[in-house]
Amino acid sequence: YIGVLRLKRDIGKGESTIGMLATTYNFIEKHNQLGGIDGRFRINKQTTFDIQLLGTTSRNFFYDPVLDETRYRTGNGFGYSTVYSVSGRNWGWELGGEGFTQDYRADVGFFQRTNSNFNFGFLRYNSDPKPKQKLISYHLHNFTHVDYDWQGRMYIWESENLVELSLPRSSWLGAWWESGYERLFEHEFGATREARPCNPVGGTDRCTFFGEDNERSSAKQHISVFGGSNFNKKFQFNGQAIYRFGHFDLDFGSLPKYPRVSPPAIVAREAAAAGLCNDPDESSRPVQCFAPQDPGAGTLMQLSGSITYQPTNEFRTSLSLNKQRLVRDDTGLVAFDVDIWTWRGTYQFTKATFARAIVDYNTLNSRVRAQFLTGWTPSPGTSFFVGYNDDVNYDTLHPFTDQLVPGFRRNGRTFFVKMSYLMRKSFE
Repeated sequence: YIGVLRLKRDIGKGESTIGMLATTYNFIEKHNQLGGIDGRFRINKQTTFDIQLLGTTSRNFFYDPVLDETRYRTGNGFGYSTVYSVSGRNWGWELGGEGFTQDYRADVGFFQRTNSNFNFGFLRYNSDPKPKQKLISYHLHNFTHVDYDWQGRMYIWESENLVELSLPRSSWLGAWWESGYERLFEHEFGATREARPCNPVGGTDRCTFFGEDNERSSAKQHISVFGGSNFNKKFQFNGQAIYRFGHFDLDFGSLPKYPRVSPPAIVAREAAAAGLCNDPDESSRPVQCFAPQDPGAGTLMQLSGSITYQPTNEFRTSLSLNKQRLVRDDTGLVAFDVDIWTWRGTYQFTKATFARAIVDYNTLNSRVRAQFLTGWTPSPGTSFFVGYNDDVNYDTLHPFTDQLVPGFRRNGRTFFVKMSYLMRKSFE
């Protein structure tokens, strides 16, 4: 069973609140309880302070990279989030942070990374708008953050500097540059060298990371340009190009199209092709048949854009592309290259009734996902939806036989109905 309890109370003149949150998740060999308090405090017209403190206890399987063991045990965790924000007409700034300990779990919620702390500072300037000028306004900001674990080891810092111009016809143009640094640790990928000593000659004891170093680091430089326009009532478009130098290839590969391209992975494939890896006794296989993880820096190109066409007030359709291509520096090979195309169409029959269709195509796995939905939303919190989801692949390997399946192969489809009604009750 899953449960969520949320209580919140306005204080002062209603611009500040305090509250509590509790969730529970219980299934076979998986139990998680979370509880915490939070508040948002309006200090003055420009200043707010937000804080949330959470504690969790879980009965679940936890992996220990030092022992190279997964144990079923109780794990207790702590999480926090806080932001102090000052927002003026022109100037504004924020200071904040969040963090989660190693055993923090939120099975009913969402979090990005455990054993981590994220502290940031944000400073921006907005000019006064001049609607009749060619340059209506401009925006400048710096966003800098430092990430470190609970042992005090920094693993990321980045500093973004951005300028954006507001132009006529609801158009905008901007650019940003970001410098940074990142570290990866062996225990994030598997067993440490205390649990699995390196054996450069043979045997089954081999490091998680290739070579003598149990961490990797990379200096990073990111640059981007972006822009868009609501050109008229019928056409809108936007686009962005990003180049990330020093971006990590984590060396997982993406089979079948993109095998791992790190130096040890290439050596292992060549050894396998030469027939050196067929001995059933693993301890006698040559070391080049094994390919430990070897993350390395590369250049990541990201392109995104969309165009929207709205011929009438009722009908709106759009087509968007999100492309990512990573080329590894030390081998010059492509780690992955993926295009995601999305088409979306919406027809508004009345203010409360609509129909919508969304189709996604992913070139990495040749996968097409579609959703067709019609809905009725007469008031906030009250709704009725009927929909259909479909999921197919085209000319891909079967997940169980590894044989090529020509044409379309359906992974699954779903018909669904969703209804909701909001009941309002005030307690004085």
